[in-house]
Amino acid sequence: MNRPGQQGFTIVEMLLAVALLGVMVGMAGLAMSPMLEKVRFNRQVGKYAAIMRQARLLAITGGTPARLALGGEGADCVFLLSGPVEETKECGLEDHDVLVMDPGVLTFFPEGSATPGLLTFTRSERKALIRLDLLTGRPEIE
Repeated sequence: MNRPGQQGFTIVEMLLAVALLGVMVGMAGLAMSPMLEKVRFNRQVGKYAAIMRQARLLAITGGTPARLALGGEGADCVFLLSGPVEETKECGLEDHDVLVMDPGVLTFFPEGSATPGLLTFTRSERKALIRLDLLTGRPEIE
């Protein structure tokens, strides 16, 4: 309600605009939630592939085989890297995530090859496979 000679918005109009903006932001957040979950999943898969690439690179640069294994369970899961360097890296698993490596130990050789292996990561209905190429030793995400 503007009286003659007054300009601006009333407090009711301002509150109504803020409430409408809040509803719109809430709806946008709900719409983006599945997309953000997919990004988080893909980032986690990329992290696992990077750990496998690091093991391969350590074998090549160190001139001796490097081994990668999983240790611990659930939230305490770690990758155990042994060879030229001894190192552990956290898996970063969340509740209900499943990470399986077959076979239990992957070996990377100085010439770049590796034993065949498969890393399977599952979160809710999403599933990713990271397969080691036998000849090149490079991880390939499927």
